[in-house]
Amino acid sequence: TAPERVGFLSGCALLVDRLLGLRTTEAFASSVPPDADAASYFGHIYTDLEGRQWQELNLQALAQHSSFLGIGA
Repeated sequence: TAPERVGFLSGCALLVDRLLGLRTTEAFASSVPPDADAASYFGHIYTDLEGRQWQELNLQALAQHSSFLGIGA
């Protein structure tokens, strides 16, 4: 579901322990674009037919973000 919009902390990582599968646009009731001040790796927030929110992540932009790249430093 949609995460809180927070910045990276020193020593953080992205751990994905499960995936719920790809969805088509028909699986969602609505979407809103990211806030103007949102990080470049945040895409639209989608609301599914049950009312749950899903945060789109641009993994290419995330992988190029300096704070993400500096995790091991």
